[in-house]
Amino acid sequence: MYPRLKDFVENVSNGSIAINRLIPVQSSMGDQIFQVPFPQYCDKMAEMERVPKLTIYRLVQDAINKGFLQRMNRSDVFQKGVEGACNRVESGVSAPSLFEDTVQRPFLTSYYDTERDKMNELLSMISEIEREVESGKGDREEIEGFMENCSVCNRNLDKQEEILEENASQYLPNHPKVWRELALTPRSHYRTEAPSSDYPRYAQKHMERYLPQGLQTIFDNGLYISHFLEIENHRLREEIRKCREQVEALQQKGEYLHSNVQKPSRNFLMRMLAPSSSEEEEEEEEEEEDGEIDKLAGHLQKISKKGPPPHEPPPPHEQPPPHEPPREEEPPHEPPREEEPPREEPPREEYEEEDDEDEDEEDGEGQLGGMFYLDMKNDKKDNKKGKKEGRQVSFF
Repeated sequence: MYPRLKDFVENVSNGSIAINRLIPVQSSMGDQIFQVPFPQYCDKMAEMERVPKLTIYRLVQDAINKGFLQRMNRSDVFQKGVEGACNRVESGVSAPSLFEDTVQRPFLTSYYDTERDKMNELLSMISEIEREVESGKGDREEIEGFMENCSVCNRNLDKQEEILEENASQYLPNHPKVWRELALTPRSHYRTEAPSSDYPRYAQKHMERYLPQGLQTIFDNGLYISHFLEIENHRLREEIRKCREQVEALQQKGEYLHSNVQKPSRNFLMRMLAPSSSEEEEEEEEEEEDGEIDKLAGHLQKISKKGPPPHEPPPPHEQPPPHEPPREEEPPHEPPREEEPPREEPPREEYEEEDDEDEDEEDGEGQLGGMFYLDMKNDKKDNKKGKKEGRQVSFF
């Protein structure tokens, strides 16, 4: 039967369980006792309590350090014994510094579990994306989002691996030489420091409470737990590397699928209505436009150096009719007007006579002109009649 996690940690911290020896475990029926190594024992505890194995090791180490600090604060005998060991091995070392936690930034397995779950989600996503691309329904934006998730997962995994590498050198307790000295110091060494002669009953209770029989075992557990922590740390780093390699492979597959999906056309109007969310696509489009402009400019330069191409006349059926320039209409020619000489007024009597004569002449001219106009009309009518009848009529 396995105890609860809290009881197990307490048994290790008070020396009831030695982690460098086999641990007895009674069967469920109670008729057999098995001897289990400490790592396998912790595996069973992690399975039962659903707690990572590294967390169990860290709980044991923390309980050992806190237990020693409490003993030092409550027992002057224990404090003097620790200080004596420090002076024998390393001078200038304070006793409380031995039991301080050296891990500055502990690794949290919950973060790693989160990234591992994300990796499983990415595995299911890539299979769905592959089916869509094979059926011709691939979405570039969806693939870009998938690749971004892969990048974020890789960054988080790198950070977790960095924390593990940093912790690997911090699991060993402070001043391990002093710890070894205390692990080899028998319990009787502390008894000589106790005031047994003055207060025998007080000394006995004090020893049983703060200096138990398994005191050396507790120091051994504090030394050896760092060894198991380093082994588990190395295992987790290897697991994270494999996980990161798998995510990188998924990202490469996403890039391959992204390159096989046709890029949608984006003219100026489409850019205004639905601007691209990817800066890389905009840069690629600008580079393509610049390349086309450079090609066109180079082609125009070649044409300008060679000169215009020779003009070939089109085939006869395609030749346009000869083009005649439009004639400019000449303005109607008006004869220049002759200026009439100024008339001299005759004397009044003569003027009246001449006026009478002029009136008679004008009347005659008007009659002659009117008669001639009528004769012309009649002659034209007669001429028309003559043509119809086959004869010609003269005007005179």
